[in-house]
Amino acid sequence: LINYTKSGRIFWSSMEIQPSRDDQGQVSHFVGIQSDITAQTESAINDQLAYAVTRILASGVETAAAIGKILGTICEKMECAHGSLWTRAAEGSPIRMSQQWNVPEVSSGRFARESALAEWHAASGWTASVWAGEGVFAANDLEGVKKFARKAVAIEAGFRSGFAFPITSGGVVYAAMEFFSFHSELPGEAMFQNLETLGAQIGQYLERRRTEADRARVLDLLESSLESSPDAILVTNAAGEAVHANSRW
Repeated sequence: LINYTKSGRIFWSSMEIQPSRDDQGQVSHFVGIQSDITAQTESAINDQLAYAVTRILASGVETAAAIGKILGTICEKMECAHGSLWTRAAEGSPIRMSQQWNVPEVSSGRFARESALAEWHAASGWTASVWAGEGVFAANDLEGVKKFARKAVAIEAGFRSGFAFPITSGGVVYAAMEFFSFHSELPGEAMFQNLETLGAQIGQYLERRRTEADRARVLDLLESSLESSPDAILVTNAAGEAVHANSRW
């Protein structure tokens, strides 16, 4: 069960209800005992999330499809309504959205549209600390967030809190994922630590896919060059074995 404290904090709880009997042995009333099981629940969610992301990355689907599934899975497990991947072409270049996932009521709104067109530099955006290598950034009150150019449309969309975590490869931040929720309560510290671990896992995946794509482009260029040559060309390996030949060979 999800419940709220008097201060408005959300917590996971379990409820045990036991009958209370009078002197004649008849049930006179019931006693309810509520326990805070937030830590146990978040630990289980962490395990489920790690397992789901690992399966997606190992599924062999196209990169865009994998990222879309990951964004949707994190939103589902952490009760968010928007998730997006932000990247930059090189150090110092503008940060732009690469992909986003939204619940239906957000997907056609201003926030989704303006996010798709937004760009900023790492030191000037609301997630500057993430890009600076300082780990997860989280805010349970978007009204108070500085340097957030989309703040007005985020609040208009109904978002109350948000967080972002780095996508890293070899310890270097080259992308980030951000998420927004209709709730003001943020996940616990253990869940954010798990997201940083997932960020490194996703970063390795994206780097591997990028390397594979670069290699494919080089091979395509080589193939095109060989085929456009008027000469017959045979390519061999170090052992003198033929590995490729153009159509004129």
